[in-house]
Amino acid sequence: MTPEMITKARGNISKTDLQAVQFRLGEIEHLPVADASIDAIMSNRVINLSTDKPAVFCDAYQVLAPGGRLAISDTSRSGRFPLSCGTTSRRTPGASGAALIADVEEMLRDAGFQNVRVGLKSNTDARDESCQIALEPPWRHHQLRAARPIRAALATRRLRRRTVSRLPRVHPANRPS
Repeated sequence: MTPEMITKARGNISKTDLQAVQFRLGEIEHLPVADASIDAIMSNRVINLSTDKPAVFCDAYQVLAPGGRLAISDTSRSGRFPLSCGTTSRRTPGASGAALIADVEEMLRDAGFQNVRVGLKSNTDARDESCQIALEPPWRHHQLRAARPIRAALATRRLRRRTVSRLPRVHPANRPS
């Protein structure tokens, strides 16, 4: 999100009765919040743009409170791209960053998430105009869900290994007005 988008989102949320919603400017690999401070993370077609997806999932795990949930709607692959599409540069940006579904599931589990579930979105009738082909599998929009366990020895050990507690980085756009 750009600073302008953050401002607009904050303006829109002020028109509702929702009180526990925040919008912050930051990088998806380094979320601008303290460790174990978030109940839920929602992401809509952003993670496929990251070149370091394991860092995204590790950081998401780190900032979620025990029992926290992760919900992702993103582009994933179940196999290789058709050769008819040519090189990555000819594909749409979202498609070229799409990870294999099995790899995403593994990255989530490696980060410490449990109850990892992947489901095909119902509106996956997408078309890659650079290839002029319908995007049948291997390229689809998926919904991924996972949870940080309430108690997990491995997760606790990972948190204890950190020598410095992480404080949220405050971008000027994130400061309260």
